[in-house]
Amino acid sequence: MRDNINAGDLRHRVTLGRNSPVRNSIGQLAPNYSTVGTYYALVECLGGAEVDNATRRQGLLKWRVTLRASSGPINPTDRITWKSAVIEVESATPDPFGILIEVEGTSVLSQQ
Repeated sequence: MRDNINAGDLRHRVTLGRNSPVRNSIGQLAPNYSTVGTYYALVECLGGAEVDNATRRQGLLKWRVTLRASSGPINPTDRITWKSAVIEVESATPDPFGILIEVEGTSVLSQQ
């Protein structure tokens, strides 16, 4: 966790979505994300890699998103949307003082 976060660092608007699966027409569970809220956050790209997935190549980006703890609990099934990036949450770690939550996740960029 970063040591020195100022209020001005939380300048990106992100939307937190929570997965509440619903059954589709053939009875399978399908993801259904509902918006929990929109918050100010610090969004940092930690790097990327290329992954060969069956018949196509994909870019995989690793993200760190820092939010205020008042945004509520964040689960590994949640996702964060920032601009055009949809970040799948992998872990959420609160700071020792209970002020911030640091979230790490990935997003996929598809190439045709």
